[in-house]
Amino acid sequence: MRNTHLIVLGAVLLIACGGGGVDTVGNDLTFVPEDGPSVTMGTNMAICCGPWEAGYDERDTLKLFYYNRDLTRAFWKLFIDLDAITLGQPISLPSGDYSPLNMFVHDGRPIGNVDGNELSSSVDLSSGTITLHALSCDSPLQLNATVDVVLGSEYGDTESMAVRGEIFESVDVNPSPLGCNFSL
Repeated sequence: MRNTHLIVLGAVLLIACGGGGVDTVGNDLTFVPEDGPSVTMGTNMAICCGPWEAGYDERDTLKLFYYNRDLTRAFWKLFIDLDAITLGQPISLPSGDYSPLNMFVHDGRPIGNVDGNELSSSVDLSSGTITLHALSCDSPLQLNATVDVVLGSEYGDTESMAVRGEIFESVDVNPSPLGCNFSL
């Protein structure tokens, strides 16, 4: 009986001290190039709020990055200008260089002498919408978005990629050793 009381007391103290939060990390995005099949993206995640590009573009930004630890295979990033978006309003692509958001994908599949196609929402051949449903830089950091886009290649004549699904993140602390030191 004494052990049961200690376990209950420990759980109550953990919750009371703020340690009872549950991180929700994930997405169900699919990344499908024109020639198929889908590309598997990295599963390590970094999420933070900070400048878009420190020392260059100081917009307050929520930044999300899915990568592999060796940073050499397929990865994707999403940057959102916190002061320039309206929740629930779809953002149409192409987004342009100084838009309220930018999505970047490196697909990791060798193309000629390049180590992978690079695709971006700012490229003229991009289309579709991203809708932000929830967004917060307070603790916990939160992002919920619906993505239904085709990203154009930064290499011009290389294939585009369809990206579809939902992003759902809610974390108390950025789990990445990268911190907020990553750029588009």
